[in-house]
Amino acid sequence: MAYKSCAEKTSLDWSLIKSCHDDEDISWTLQMSAAENTPSYVTYVPWVEVNGEVIDWFEGESLSEAICMAYPENEQPDPCLVALAQ
Repeated sequence: MAYKSCAEKTSLDWSLIKSCHDDEDISWTLQMSAAENTPSYVTYVPWVEVNGEVIDWFEGESLSEAICMAYPENEQPDPCLVALAQ
């Protein structure tokens, strides 16, 4: 199962994630909370913003580039320096 593999690769406890997912009451409460706290201007998911700017993957915008560009030039981590140099 891909989800389990992803959880394990990121050191997340798969059994806790699965038990939360499988509990209908918790699942419904989380969904309702997310819906209530989602701004009305969000029209699709995944909706991603970096410093208040929408990253539109459908238009080919790069999330990693947006994150790297959000850092001050002299504070960008090494992966950004490599990615932005390309």
